[in-house]
Amino acid sequence: MKSLISRTVAAAVAAFALSGAAQAADSVNVAFFLEWATPNQIAKVDKAYDEAMGVDVNWTDFSTGVAMTEAMLAGDIDIAYSQGLAPFVTAIQQGAPLKMVSIAVIYEANDCFVKNGLGIDSSNASELEGKTVAVPLNTMADFSFRKQMAALNVDISTMTIVDQAPADGAVSLADGSVDMACIFGGASAKAAGEVGAPIMSSAQKTDAGIGSFDVVSVTEKFANENPELLRTFLEVTDEANAAWQATPEQIRKVADDAGMDFTTTKNQMAGFVFPTIEEQVTKFFGDSGEAAAAAESLGAVFVKTNIKNLDDVAEHLRVPPLAMMKFFCAELGANMEKDSLIKGLHPYDTMLKHLTKFITKYVICSNCKYPELKMRVEGKDNLVSSCNSCGTINKHDSAHKAGKVFVQEYKKRGERETDIVKKDKAGEDEDFEDDNFSLAEIEEVS
Repeated sequence: MKSLISRTVAAAVAAFALSGAAQAADSVNVAFFLEWATPNQIAKVDKAYDEAMGVDVNWTDFSTGVAMTEAMLAGDIDIAYSQGLAPFVTAIQQGAPLKMVSIAVIYEANDCFVKNGLGIDSSNASELEGKTVAVPLNTMADFSFRKQMAALNVDISTMTIVDQAPADGAVSLADGSVDMACIFGGASAKAAGEVGAPIMSSAQKTDAGIGSFDVVSVTEKFANENPELLRTFLEVTDEANAAWQATPEQIRKVADDAGMDFTTTKNQMAGFVFPTIEEQVTKFFGDSGEAAAAAESLGAVFVKTNIKNLDDVAEHLRVPPLAMMKFFCAELGANMEKDSLIKGLHPYDTMLKHLTKFITKYVICSNCKYPELKMRVEGKDNLVSSCNSCGTINKHDSAHKAGKVFVQEYKKRGERETDIVKKDKAGEDEDFEDDNFSLAEIEEVS
């Protein structure tokens, strides 16, 4: 993953210095977002790109960065302006022939709006577990959603996640179809804000290190065949950014092109930063630049670790597979997806360390270290066990998410206790060997 990101960023740096003799295209197709106000829209409206590049520049609006990727791969789009870093990273992880050529805009992480009347905010965010949330998947809003839920210790595996574009998510929040909607875009965010409130404040997101930026991405084919057109596009963009003074006339022109009113456009752009080419080269690009670090961080969010032999290991340990998964996720600060998938890339040694902690906590006796426990629930969901080998009474952590699974499992079966040794002896006798508990089949899933 790191080498892939490094190669991509290296290509992006090279794009600033491209010069070529390749034959230029007759026209250039550019993707952009409505409701996403940027200074280069003045150059777009004034046809400055067409004049400087010497070709017709055709602009098409998209609802998500994922849709931009699909259009580029289909050959319909050459340049995606202000594509979210998240969909870009997802695309290159999957082998898409795209390049990052500059940073379009730096901005505060997208908000996730909780429906008014639910009484849920950052102080009791765990109440979102079990709720329904609208998220435009594999976008920067998705990245922000996952980062915010992790910061608030909310288990997203318990939530119903509906893939919706921001405008649709705002409508669903208003009509009560979802309990929370994660949004980007000025008008959509304004609509969501009328019926909900952000789960985290700007200060909280900043303190948690949750930020965002969008990129200018291109197809490798276009970059290789049209280096001068690409260079000119970036230069015109840089000139438009430098000329931005946020005058009423400028704001009105951008607002008209972005499909927003004057006030919404002004407020949105007040929170945007448009770095110069020089700032990007020195701060963002290069092996240790912020672009590489952010892209690598995004990769960690969208990559998943699959424990392929989870059921086998759980069977050997005589525990519910879900208890193991909940334990791993809690210890890693990650979220569970499906039965055996954990968000993020987690090395084998790390997983084995947490498996050992799980065994110590729930499988073996604290005194003799033998796995001969008779588990039971006492009082108000207190998880305890007696050792059939030495007689020690063990108290287990029933407040841990894994402990709660044990308690719920016993209740679901209508039992208040279970003898894992009797369960084991009902089948074939097995020795308690380390080989039985090796997570030998961990794989990275994009």
